[in-house]
Amino acid sequence: MARSKEALDLMAEEGLITAAEARDAYDRLRPTTSLEEAARGADYIAESVLELLGLKKEVFAKLDEICPPSTLLTTNTSGLLATEIAKATKHPERVVIAHYFQPPHFMPLVEIVRGDKTSQETVDRTARVLRGLHKKVVIINKETPGFAGNRIQRALATEIQKLVDEGICTPETIDDIVQFGFGRRMAYTGYFKRMDLIGLDFGYMSAKDQGRVPGSLLPSTWSGVSWA
Repeated sequence: MARSKEALDLMAEEGLITAAEARDAYDRLRPTTSLEEAARGADYIAESVLELLGLKKEVFAKLDEICPPSTLLTTNTSGLLATEIAKATKHPERVVIAHYFQPPHFMPLVEIVRGDKTSQETVDRTARVLRGLHKKVVIINKETPGFAGNRIQRALATEIQKLVDEGICTPETIDDIVQFGFGRRMAYTGYFKRMDLIGLDFGYMSAKDQGRVPGSLLPSTWSGVSWA
């Protein structure tokens, strides 16, 4: 509860909400150590226990018994699969991943990732709830470990580690490059929008000239053009 108050106060300090809204939000919180008390009568469950498959399955098995079939059961896992977690329930169609990015009160993105048996209704209802919270929702219809966001971050982390291990960059240099370079730029343009701004033809020819394999989207986007 103390951390929740700190987060709300910070949001008010930064002008994202008013001080009155922060107080009202805090007053609506109802802490409890009872899973049954927390879940009883809920239309939407957001689970965020430790990243242990056994623990999550245990929690979802209990939630499945406590909540009626209409209750949405969402998990904030950052790497486990909804299909595996849902195996602990009798209603796997209502189990879905809603993966927030840290810190969730400042980062708008939430990945919705469906499992093998997640229904379209569950995906649609979850998206409506999150958009009602002013979140930016992306829907991942094909399960993969790490989903999309973490796979991108891991690829970046792998290259960063190589640069440090090879003595090319210090950790401080890496942070400066990310914070004051492409990290700041991509907050406004993303990846593919920037490719458009640079020019897809330029990207293709540059990759070829450097001996790299051009991305598969580059030639297909420029259909009818001969790439000699």
